[in-house]
Amino acid sequence: YERFPYDMETSLYYTYSLIDLEDYKAARKVIERVLKTAPQNETALFNYAFILERQKKYGKMEKVLKQVIAVNPEHANALNFLGYYLVDKTRKTEEGGGYIKKAVALEPQDTAFIDSLAWYYYKSGDKEKALNLLLGIGEAAKEDSEILLHLAVVYEASSDNIKAAQYYKEVLALDAQNKQAQKGLRRAEKKIK
Repeated sequence: YERFPYDMETSLYYTYSLIDLEDYKAARKVIERVLKTAPQNETALFNYAFILERQKKYGKMEKVLKQVIAVNPEHANALNFLGYYLVDKTRKTEEGGGYIKKAVALEPQDTAFIDSLAWYYYKSGDKEKALNLLLGIGEAAKEDSEILLHLAVVYEASSDNIKAAQYYKEVLALDAQNKQAQKGLRRAEKKIK
């Protein structure tokens, strides 16, 4: 990268390496340099949005994701990323749901997108639809702590604390430090007693 700082491919690979090292400050500098010469590069824009999310720069991240979608309206990952953010972190639930539905329409087998759609339904108050989608993911859910956590939360919200506790335990088997699962398990077990 030091020898070829303006080479797009080198810069992108260097950015990926910095992201893997969780050096988001350095990754942001590299990707911003790329975007000065290629402001419409959807790969660079998407990675920039990811870095901004890690830095909790949500307002700017939202704008960048909308730029990605303007460049490529069928960028399923950007649609899902933006949609999930809007559903989970803002009050723009319906707008977020629209983006997620487009992502699922483009890639209906993507379990992350299905999980996002289920979360949208949960946040919209349709726990049954959320649960059906999450359970429909099947075996892939067993390896994904986020999907398992969503299952636990939806079961807890549905007052099925035995199932909620079961899924919180499964989350903790994959990610023992997950604070949300730890608190959820304590709540569910307390309600079971």
